[in-house]
Amino acid sequence: MEVKEQSPVGNGKILSAQLFCGPNIPLPDGPLIFIDNFADSTDLILEFKDYFEDKEYKKIWFNYGFDRHIFDNHGISLQGFAGDVMHMARLIDSSREPQEYSLDKVSKYYQKNFFSILF
Repeated sequence: MEVKEQSPVGNGKILSAQLFCGPNIPLPDGPLIFIDNFADSTDLILEFKDYFEDKEYKKIWFNYGFDRHIFDNHGISLQGFAGDVMHMARLIDSSREPQEYSLDKVSKYYQKNFFSILF
């Protein structure tokens, strides 16, 4: 999908997804789950459909509006919205240029400043 030329509605597929389950979830490899949904693993994301559609599990997104359409393309109706990092970053500092709200830029900024923001 050409993001700058096409709408996510009816276009685009999930290639991978990451879930951070929180520090209290006792998973063998830690609280992060990586879902490979590409090539031989196509449609593995559907194994997590119940989770994504459960409003009791709160989820935070980056660019929820876009992601919601991509999940719809897989027949997954997202529920449990708790926030959108891109929009929260705009609320915290609306003086940045539009390209400064990319996932890469926001991630680098908050990775560097994470603990000073929380504590």
